[in-house]
Formats: sequence, C-alpha cells, structure tokens
Amino acid sequence: MINKFLFLKVIFLLFVIDGFTQTNLEIFDTISYKGKTIVLYRNHTWGFKNSEKIFDENDSIYSNYWIVNELFPYSTCSKDFKNIEINLIKDSIGKFVMPVPGRLFGDFKSRHFGWDLDLKTGDPVKAAFAGKVRYACYNKGGFGNLVIIRHYNGLETYYAHLFAIHVSVNQYVEAGDIIGLGGSTGRAYGPHLHFEIRYMDKPLNPNRIIDFKTGTLLSNMFILNSSSVLADKDTSNIIIKKGNSKFYNIKKGDTLSLIARRNNTTVKKLCILNNIKENSKLTIGKRIKVK
Repeated sequence: MINKFLFLKVIFLLFVIDGFTQTNLEIFDTISYKGKTIVLYRNHTWGFKNSEKIFDENDSIYSNYWIVNELFPYSTCSKDFKNIEINLIKDSIGKFVMPVPGRLFGDFKSRHFGWDLDLKTGDPVKAAFAGKVRYACYNKGGFGNLVIIRHYNGLETYYAHLFAIHVSVNQYVEAGDIIGLGGSTGRAYGPHLHFEIRYMDKPLNPNRIIDFKTGTLLSNMFILNSSSVLADKDTSNIIIKKGNSKFYNIKKGDTLSLIARRNNTTVKKLCILNNIKENSKLTIGKRIKVK
C-alpha cells in the first residue's frame, strides 16, 4: 500500500517525464493502490489491471477443450464460421502489443499459417493480448519451443521457435508480458518468431487483424467468416478415431512433414506407423495413420 502523496507523485512523473524511449502500450511499472493494481504504460497512460475480471467472466473459455499437451484441441469439434463477432479489446484497459518489433519476412499463405518476424536469439517475446497459457513446451512437430496463449474471446496465439520459455501452463499473462526469448529451435532457418492467430484451431490471416506497418490493430472488432481463414481451410483436416488410433485423410498439397506438424507428431513416427519411407508418394484421399 502506498500513501496518497506517493501515488500522485508517480502519476505526475508518468505524464511529465519524456526522457524514456517510448514503446506504445508497453508496461512501465505497476503499483498497488487501495487494493487495486494500477498499470503504468510507457506512452504516459495508465489504467486499473482487470484481466482477472475478464477471466472470471469467461471461465468456460479456459475449461472447454482445454488440453495442455496437444496443439489442436478442437480436432473433434464441429466448426462453423458465419460472421462471428470477436472483440479484440474488451474494454479501455485491454491492450494489444506486437510480440516483437522485427521486420516481417514470412507472410501468411498456403502451408504457412502465420507471420515470421525477425529477431536475434535472446530477444524478448511478448504476449500480444492478455490470456492464459495453454501450451508451453518443446514441440517435436517443427515449432520447437512453443507457447500457446488462449484469450478471453476464444482466439489463441502461437509463439514458436523460442530459445527459452518463461511462462508455464495455466499461467495468466498480460499483453506485453515477456513469455520467452526468441530463437531458432525446431524447424527454423535462423532466429525468428513464427507467430500465429487461430480460432478453434483454424488459422486466421493476421493481415486482416493487425496493421504490421504501425504495429496496431486494424479495429477493436473482428468479423470471423470463411474468408478470414486460410483458403486451404482446415489445419487438422478430417480425423477419424478407431479405438486409440487416429487416421488422417490426405489432401492436395500435403506432405509427411506437414501432416506430422498438424498432428503433433514426427515424420519418423508416421513412417513407422504406416510402414512407409520419408520419400514415399502420398495419395490424395488415402488415409494415413497418425496415432
């Protein structure tokens, strides 16, 4: 608890001092006042931290399909996108922060479901929105050290190829919190951040949500429909379960590497399960065992 004089002094300094390097929406400090947490931002604004309220109001988001050891928890859930309104910023306290300030060099396209952002190994990687960590470990499917954060609106953001992970599963984070350090783990050609935005496992085009040039949201509201997702559609495809086994229907453009990544496994395991070689030709429409 701080006294009134100290509180007013901190607020005064926040708005007057301009000698700091400004990073829009970056958290400068937090202080406690009358039982509440006040967040001070480097752009000389402040607000009461209220993410806990957001989480309490949407508890089912963090319990339904909450699987902490799988990439795509909605693989058995039917998905229907018909003009779903998604609030990216819930209220005046909600924030968006670019995960890293590096240049974009890998765009959203077929078989590449997000952004590649330039960085140096060890650079801090930040949470884009407030949320709860669903996945935080090394992924053998190509992502390397990977953090997945689910947000109150159902969106999930992916942060791949990290050198180090600084958060744990079920941890709440604020927008701008450092969740790890950038690197080149997994299938990565040099240090960079692979950043994805998904809704019920479906990859969304970040260019429809974020203005990369300014590092800001295009709008606080996003309309989700069939044109928002990748043209190739589903990243989980059709999964058929038989007992403890799972089978995947091969589609045009699929490779063993891509199928392994989609199903959180490795090419070597796929070859063993299906008695095939890494260079075996895949037949469109044929089923391949993934578990």
